[in-house]
Amino acid sequence: MQSDDGYAARVYLLINGGLLFWNHRAVSCVWANQSAAGSFWDDAYAGDSLKMFALKFAEDPTGTWLHWKRNVYEDLESVFGEEITSVHLVAVMTDIDHSNSTALTCYADIFFSAE
Repeated sequence: MQSDDGYAARVYLLINGGLLFWNHRAVSCVWANQSAAGSFWDDAYAGDSLKMFALKFAEDPTGTWLHWKRNVYEDLESVFGEEITSVHLVAVMTDIDHSNSTALTCYADIFFSAE
């Protein structure tokens, strides 16, 4: 078990790798308390096929709605080093089972646009 793999909020972006499931890649945008906002790193379990991306850092406010606007196209190109033209799945998750803590996370109005 990885002790650093629990996050109060995650938004996954899955990139389809075709018929071979091991070619799938993903980015997991997380609230992180040990990584600087904007940083990327390999997932503790999936290695370089799942990149973690810190949206929020420990010093950011809690107990209030936070809003982010990201250029997902640029983020994916930056982390994988190639043009990614489509995201095949978006998933949200609160996963703190490895952190020995509790969390209440609300998600709303996740959307993609050309702006």
